[in-house]
Amino acid sequence: MGGRKIFLSSLIVSVLSLASVVIGFLSFKLTGAEHQLLVQIPITLTVGVLLVMMSVIWFRQAFGLEAGADKMAVILLALPLGAVVFTGVHYVVTGYLTSIGNIGPLLGLQFSVNMIAFPLAIEIEKRMLRKKNALTSE
Repeated sequence: MGGRKIFLSSLIVSVLSLASVVIGFLSFKLTGAEHQLLVQIPITLTVGVLLVMMSVIWFRQAFGLEAGADKMAVILLALPLGAVVFTGVHYVVTGYLTSIGNIGPLLGLQFSVNMIAFPLAIEIEKRMLRKKNALTSE
């Protein structure tokens, strides 16, 4: 897979991870819970894994993203891209740059989401391929 496709895939993964953080934060605000992290982290991880997993499966169909080196490149590039996108969005929304204290936890969440979502997506792709092969051989 070409460099542009890896970059675009990484950017999409970064934006989806950020979207899951926003959804987690909005969920915390809507519930009115006292402890933000008890609400935000599980929702962020769940939504993030589902969004990233579906996008990884779509990348294979749309871009020809292969398992192994291509997916590892997407995972590794998504981390710094996520920090850059988050910093830019934070600046546009709030009018000031975010602190490293916000970027660190974001990278931790993004890394966790990617480490769960990518292997799940690969397994789902394998199962879909086996099912497709079984249907075509009948």
